[in-house]
Amino acid sequence: MDQVHLALTIHKYYQGYDSQNKSELEYNLNQLEQNRDVHLGNIMKILVDNQSQDIAECKMTVAIYLRNYIRKIFSTGMQGLSSDYLQGLLSLFYQALVEQAVEFSIKKHIFLVFESVLLVYQGQEGDHNKMLAFYNELFNSIETILGQNSDANVTKGALLICQAVLLNIRPLSMLTKVFPGISALLCKLADHFIQSLSTELMAIPGMTSLETDNPSIVRIMTYLDILQQWANIHESILERYESKKFFAFHLFTQDKGYAVVFTQLIGVIVQAPNQDVNSFISITGFEKLDQLLNNIKIKTLECLNSIYNYILNEIPNTTKLESPFLEKGLTLCPYFIQTLLSVASRQDIQNLILNETYQDILVETMQTLVLFVGDKEFFHLIVDKQRELLVCVCLNFLRTSAQEYEQMTSDPEQFVSLALDTCDKQKSKVVKTQAAKLIEALCDSVDGSVSFITLFCCQAINVALNNGQVQSHPSVDFAVFQQSQFMQSPPEIIAETCLVALTAISYILPRRADLVPIFDSALATNIDQILSKGSILLRARMSLLLGYYADMLFSNHRQAFIQTIDFLIQSVGLVQKEKVIAMQSADTLNTIISDKDLIPRLAEEIPRITQTLMECNMRINIVLYFNFLRDFVKYYQNYIGDLIVPFIQSLVQRILLELKLCHEKGERTNIVVNKCWNIIRQIIELHTFIPNYYAQIEEQLKPLFEFMVDPTHIEFEDDIVLTIKTFLKKTQAVSPTMWTLFPLLVKVFEKSKFVFGNLLNTINYYLLYGRDQISQNRQYLEILVGLAHKSLFSMEPNIVTQNSEGAILLQLLFQVFAGSQCLNEFFQEIMVMTMNRLTTEPMQNSLKRHLLCVYLSAFVYNPNFTLEYLESIQVTSKMFQQIFHLAGSFKNLYERKIFILGLSNILTASQLTPEIQGNLLKIIQEIIQMLNKLKKTEDNALKKAGKREIKQSAEEEDNDDDEDYEDYDEDSELEDDDDEDDSDEDGEDDDEEEAVDGEPTMKDEDQEETKEQTEPKRSTKVKASADADTDDDEDADELVSCSIICLMYIQFDLNVTMDMLQSPFKKADEFAFFNKILSTLHSQNAQYLNNIVGQLSEEDRKYLQEHMQTKRIEIEQKGIKQEVARRIVKVKRRGVAQSASGEQIKQ
Repeated sequence: MDQVHLALTIHKYYQGYDSQNKSELEYNLNQLEQNRDVHLGNIMKILVDNQSQDIAECKMTVAIYLRNYIRKIFSTGMQGLSSDYLQGLLSLFYQALVEQAVEFSIKKHIFLVFESVLLVYQGQEGDHNKMLAFYNELFNSIETILGQNSDANVTKGALLICQAVLLNIRPLSMLTKVFPGISALLCKLADHFIQSLSTELMAIPGMTSLETDNPSIVRIMTYLDILQQWANIHESILERYESKKFFAFHLFTQDKGYAVVFTQLIGVIVQAPNQDVNSFISITGFEKLDQLLNNIKIKTLECLNSIYNYILNEIPNTTKLESPFLEKGLTLCPYFIQTLLSVASRQDIQNLILNETYQDILVETMQTLVLFVGDKEFFHLIVDKQRELLVCVCLNFLRTSAQEYEQMTSDPEQFVSLALDTCDKQKSKVVKTQAAKLIEALCDSVDGSVSFITLFCCQAINVALNNGQVQSHPSVDFAVFQQSQFMQSPPEIIAETCLVALTAISYILPRRADLVPIFDSALATNIDQILSKGSILLRARMSLLLGYYADMLFSNHRQAFIQTIDFLIQSVGLVQKEKVIAMQSADTLNTIISDKDLIPRLAEEIPRITQTLMECNMRINIVLYFNFLRDFVKYYQNYIGDLIVPFIQSLVQRILLELKLCHEKGERTNIVVNKCWNIIRQIIELHTFIPNYYAQIEEQLKPLFEFMVDPTHIEFEDDIVLTIKTFLKKTQAVSPTMWTLFPLLVKVFEKSKFVFGNLLNTINYYLLYGRDQISQNRQYLEILVGLAHKSLFSMEPNIVTQNSEGAILLQLLFQVFAGSQCLNEFFQEIMVMTMNRLTTEPMQNSLKRHLLCVYLSAFVYNPNFTLEYLESIQVTSKMFQQIFHLAGSFKNLYERKIFILGLSNILTASQLTPEIQGNLLKIIQEIIQMLNKLKKTEDNALKKAGKREIKQSAEEEDNDDDEDYEDYDEDSELEDDDDEDDSDEDGEDDDEEEAVDGEPTMKDEDQEETKEQTEPKRSTKVKASADADTDDDEDADELVSCSIICLMYIQFDLNVTMDMLQSPFKKADEFAFFNKILSTLHSQNAQYLNNIVGQLSEEDRKYLQEHMQTKRIEIEQKGIKQEVARRIVKVKRRGVAQSASGEQIKQ
């Protein structure tokens, strides 16, 4: 097949996915691929061809095909791919990269192929000397070709080869040997084109326009193109190295050639009439020339920023001083300062930064200066220009541009986001955020900066809002800047910029007791003008500032303080052009409301504020406002009082209003409904309101409870279920309204397709606090058994989890009604349904364990009934075999108690069947072993908690040793984990799901999860970095990880369910229970029991004796009371017993 036919075949195959002959094309390609060398040769001939028009149209597709073909070759194995063969491939692709006829767009694809082959070659070639010889030969060849051919396409191809090698050559020792040669080659190349470009640029001043047919202009464009590629590859290399923890950075930072070249690139300018000689940024008026030259400088600055970040922040001072880049940096620093001062003072600066290129180069320049400011070597260069930088650069760039001003009304959300980013993390790469970062850097490193910027901004606000009739502070020398471009801005812009600047230094200004009164007074004096309805921008900026200073502002200006708080609350309701104020105020309120310093200052105003909020609740749609409300009721609950009832009423009315609007729009719900429910649930979780206002709050919620009659029409039935649970838990009683809702829970269960979710926990509280009523109401019992049956046989996704919840409900029924006869009518039904599920697939050990726990719970409810059922279907022995087999997987405290109590109570049966008698020794052995595990696990947990308590106490005594204690904590965690693992070393392995089945740590039942996580509060600056390198393997690993996480989550969810259960078994003393039963058996037939005990091993008899002396006692740790198992030893002290561990227990 000739090259034209092959090119067309590949093109048709890739472009014609719907073509009828795709199979034929694929077959033909597969046949050709069998002869690898010939096929590769033909492909390369296509890519270098510059004669055929047919081939020209197919080249890009063929280049993409080449990448896939090489990947296919590697994926089929490395047979026949020796290092010599791979060298041959590299030579083949090398020739194409330096071939003049191959377009650069095609070379980019060949570069990726070259890079992938190079990586494989490095893995195959075991002889480092041979590899080094290959690289040296490669670079010598490049140098020869570049000396013979000055074509831009050839040069750029050679740069791609150098990029591939520098990006991928490993190990570091090999790169260290190769680097001097390749760096010399690259620096020599760059120097040549810089000199050539500078020579050609000397002709520019005499030109009125850049004619593309002018040979000089053609050469300039060529040189710029090559230098751009040179800068691009170095930025790519340094970015990769930086992501690899500054791999090989020292090779660059110690290279004099690179220090010179990067400095030369910054210094290339055109001596045109419009060009400012004090600025390295090209602004000649020749737009294309300026853009090309500035783009090179942007990449150069990115490289320099990476290098200076490494030199100034990552290596010791002694090493830093040896770098040639430090010397060049001392030369560049004044140049950068002068450039920023010059450009920022231009009359057209606001229009200039609308151009992305100018925006980017200013951003990179300020980032470099930020690095310089933080280092003592540059201090003397910056200190004299400190004030000019703050006023003429930073404040100028902080001003709200015309584009931003328009965005304030057209896209208020984006406007607010930029404002927050400017004053916080400065992640956006725009001049505004970087100006704020430069202010912070100067304040952190240069003495006097905080004082100057604070006093200057306060004075500027006074001048702007009081028509300039305010006396200047003597230390500012305000008159020097009176005629600066910044101070010539409109008064509104001056004031808003100063508010933003003061907000940016909120992390340091409050610590300056000498400045705070001046700052406070300046804002109090001008508060009326700032908050007047004349300026949307000023009000938005004041709201921004309050998000950072509200806790400490106006401590001596009570009226101004109240005025600003009222402003924030009233502003959240603003709409249309003023919506930006509403959004900024909502964010501020959400941020400051949890500040404890603010609470006493607002206390007496809370009733009035609550009344205002009730009005706002009916009309505001901003999400952050509702987040603020949640925190408001939480932190100010003690001051709201009985106003909470009408407050909830306003939320209920808003929900009803939103539901009506949803119905009209054909929607089911909206975010406002969800947010209102979150606030309601927050309120009822607070002890201040429930049970104190329970009756009134329940009455207010009745209109929402009515929707439970048919929950298919709403999406907040889960909120109602959780609300019911909270009411039951906090009042410890079931009201008539709650009993009315109880039968309706079945409809919620049906809507969820027989998945319990939060319903199980709610039913648990009905059982706990409505036990007597349920035991006397057959309908209620029938409902509960029916729910369990439907869950037990649910076929919804996560079948095992859903079925397990049904089993847990059956366990609860037997546990709660133990000692009664109310389940006798349903006993046979429960036994049968449990056995049916136990013998049905799918089945996992976790589900089997929960089903066995139903029988263990039934043994406690009525051992005679349970044994009678098991005997009737002849599975008694098999049942015990399964319980004993899975004993090692009983790891949750709740399950272990069921295991011990259930097996123990079997011994109280009126008649022990032969199967029980045959298993009696094994039963006692298993109980002893489970008691051992339980006690050991609890001892380890207490030991762990004790270590944490010691550490925390030490931290409280000496906060300066945080890092040391963190190290101690990590070691302790590792040691404790080992202890915890040992506690179950004799247990049996379970299936994969059981690997994550442990004891959850969620102990605080009052902390109820809501639908959404509250947005994080304003944080301090955090620098995050991530590895930019990703590949298909990582994606595959991520998918596998997600699958494992999902499995873990399912099991964790059940662990949480069990941990949150409220069961009488949890309060039972299993040691005393077992002791009592054995004592009873001993009194009835001592000889028989002694014979059984005599068959125990010596170790088990020792443990049995110890357990007979063990009971649960209450201890207090860090103010939290908990029951723990302790051996009780009698001592000769009147009225006092003592545990083996030393605790005293009052008799």
